[in-house]
Amino acid sequence: MIITRDKKVTIFVLGTILLLVGVYTGKLIYDKKHEVNEATKNIFADSTDSNVFYTDIQGNQISLEQYLGKILVVTSWASWSPFSQTELTTLSELSKNYSQEEVVFLAMNRKETREQAERYIKTVPDLNPALILVLDTRDHFYTSIGGYAMPETVIYDKKGNIVDYTHGTMNQEQIKNKIDSLLNN
Repeated sequence: MIITRDKKVTIFVLGTILLLVGVYTGKLIYDKKHEVNEATKNIFADSTDSNVFYTDIQGNQISLEQYLGKILVVTSWASWSPFSQTELTTLSELSKNYSQEEVVFLAMNRKETREQAERYIKTVPDLNPALILVLDTRDHFYTSIGGYAMPETVIYDKKGNIVDYTHGTMNQEQIKNKIDSLLNN
């Protein structure tokens, strides 16, 4: 069978169109997979005045964009809560098992000054530096998630969707199972 020049051009054009459609479809799927949930964005930043609500314990600003494409585990804590030391220790231990490229652990302090938080942190032995200690002086996170217990733990998937929300304490195994399930999807 002889392929004429016209047929070669037609095959080339059709092949190019199919390739472009495939690339465009792949881009749409990639963009959708990495799209961040709007409700989550609102928890991490105030769109009305562009203020960042959160800083880490050293005073560096924290924004959701830092964690796009990562699983995020956020637990509320305060120096006055009897469960805070256990929760901080649990998150610290878990943070040793996962790379920060995959999973980020934030310990969100509730409405205390840096000095109060630092004083309390000194009483918790051997916290892993991978556990990010965050100050929320306005208590924005806790009220945004409708918190009513201490601690409150929220686990977000890579898109910013809440996949687990627990009022009260969680043990290492419970959190690990949730994270591993997300990593295996």
